[in-house]
Amino acid sequence: MLEETFTEQNFMVNSTLKMVRYKITETHKSRLDSIYQGEAAIREINLTTIRKMFQVK
Repeated sequence: MLEETFTEQNFMVNSTLKMVRYKITETHKSRLDSIYQGEAAIREINLTTIRKMFQVK
C-alpha cells in the first residue's frame, strides 16, 4: 500500500499520464528493496503505512 498516489504534482507521472519510472524507483527504493528481503520486512512496512493512514499507534 502506498502512502500517496501517482500525480503530476509529485512527478510520479508526466503530462501524458505515463509513469516516470526513475522518480518512482527513487522515491520508493526502500519499499522495492524490502520485496526481496522476505515477508517480515514487507509486513512491517505495510503495518507502518496503515498506522500512518489511520493514525493508529
